[in-house]
Amino acid sequence: MFEVILNLMAPYPFLNGSKYIEVVEAYDTTIEYEVNIIMLFLSFNRLYLSAKFFIYMTSLMSPRSQRVC
Repeated sequence: MFEVILNLMAPYPFLNGSKYIEVVEAYDTTIEYEVNIIMLFLSFNRLYLSAKFFIYMTSLMSPRSQRVC
């Protein structure tokens, strides 16, 4: 279920123009983030899938190593 939720993190067209505004009182400023940019940053977490695939294709996950361990 965690992987499904993680893979749903992606920029969507209906969020175009949506902003997240944060006020930083210490510096007396406001910061605007686009929601799609935040979602794009979170979607880079999908790189773990390539690492997972690499591990499955190595000898570490072979039937023999599964029997021995």
